[in-house]
Amino acid sequence: HALANTGIGVEILLDSSIHHDPYTTARLAQKALGVEADARIGPLTLKARTHLTEQEFLAKFLGERIIHMGKVIKRRPANAAFAEGWMRRVRDYIVLLPSLTLTEISEK
Repeated sequence: HALANTGIGVEILLDSSIHHDPYTTARLAQKALGVEADARIGPLTLKARTHLTEQEFLAKFLGERIIHMGKVIKRRPANAAFAEGWMRRVRDYIVLLPSLTLTEISEK
């Protein structure tokens, strides 16, 4: 995956693509990187990604994902029934972020 270099990073992006959809995942990644969120992963998005470590990018991405989940619930309050499970899912990824090391990233 062009945005992630580790197994954990790829898993986080894949999980988001399955849970939401690939376009939403691309937009969330772009928001995390501070570029236009047009869902097109191109040169500007990839260049912005080089300015962050894997941990920094994934932490920002997961933050954007939480915000997105809040908006989903606001648009459709019945989805609040799923909020705890969604937040646990994100929490389970957040606790993995410290396990990323420069060695793992450079080996990929």
